[in-house]
Amino acid sequence: MDRLKIVADENIPALETLFGHLGHMIKLPGRTMSADDLAGADVLLVRSVTQVDSALLARSNVRFVGTCTIGTDHLDKNFLEQSGIAWSAAPGCNAGGVVQYALAAMATYSPDWATKTVGIVGCGNVGGRLYRTLKALGVSVKVSDPFKSAAHIPELTTLQNVLAADIICMHTPLTVDGPHPTQKLMNTHNLKQLNPNALLINAGRGEVIDNLALFEHLQNTPSLNVVLDVWQGEPDIFTPLMSMVKCGTPHIAGYSFEGKLNGSLMIFEALATSLNMDPHVIATRMAEVKSAVLGEPEPLTASSFNEAVLKTYNLQADNALIADVLNAKRPISTAFDRLRKHYWQRRELAHYFCPEGKGDIHDFLQLVNGVQ
Repeated sequence: MDRLKIVADENIPALETLFGHLGHMIKLPGRTMSADDLAGADVLLVRSVTQVDSALLARSNVRFVGTCTIGTDHLDKNFLEQSGIAWSAAPGCNAGGVVQYALAAMATYSPDWATKTVGIVGCGNVGGRLYRTLKALGVSVKVSDPFKSAAHIPELTTLQNVLAADIICMHTPLTVDGPHPTQKLMNTHNLKQLNPNALLINAGRGEVIDNLALFEHLQNTPSLNVVLDVWQGEPDIFTPLMSMVKCGTPHIAGYSFEGKLNGSLMIFEALATSLNMDPHVIATRMAEVKSAVLGEPEPLTASSFNEAVLKTYNLQADNALIADVLNAKRPISTAFDRLRKHYWQRRELAHYFCPEGKGDIHDFLQLVNGVQ
């Protein structure tokens, strides 16, 4: 196999460990990659901050594009396919981290969430994982997803019914056309359908909520509790909205250590398969890297479900990341990416076990970690 020239986002974890043996690696900031950077490249590895389209690739020899993310709205898939460029994403790689984020938001801003009704908008890889987790915990759930069937999701209902729930979690992908576009799905009209005291969590795509409409709605309905991890126009977010929401974070809901590594592993598998590497060699290398990088599980003791979740993830500390930037009056667009690049090593609930080996917390971890 000829050695490849690989251009990759410098923030993809385990780059050298997984891909280094395949060829020459050039690591660059994903937000500022240019066509000139791809001269002579065979493979491009990105995250969601890189727009992959004809402007970036038209003069390159790239034959494989891998995005270590669940979303693909930053890829011009029509251009890639028409140009004969293979591409792959990592759907579901960060689902465990996003579920952890949603549970932490509920534990922080609606501590009695287990007795509430949770509405889920979008029940794909991430929303589906949250749905199955809440169901396993006995929580009342409503789901809106026009592409799903009631035969598989008995709680499937209309968007209007979901928006009437106590807690609403947005997990739909961003689409701008087709029969069910999601861009600005949460507009002025739909925001008015929310219970004034509800908890609205968006850890999906920023453009699914009209941020200006949300800002205006919160001025009239300050009792609405909003947790935003994603924003319109990232990294140039609408900063006045930050002071109106209960919690704002810099697009890190899925930035768990496990989630980021899963993305790298899935793209390595896709690239290695496209290179006709032996499946046994691929599987062995992935297992070795995963074992070496993740390490041993850690014990966790807690007196309640909320305490267990918040011991693994202090969401309010992440909220302070953006708040500190705004308070210091530093440019948000530069700081947004810096916060993501230097994000702390958050471990998912799956990394922890109850040392007692029994009891409510043991059962809680078993349930949450058993859902895929």
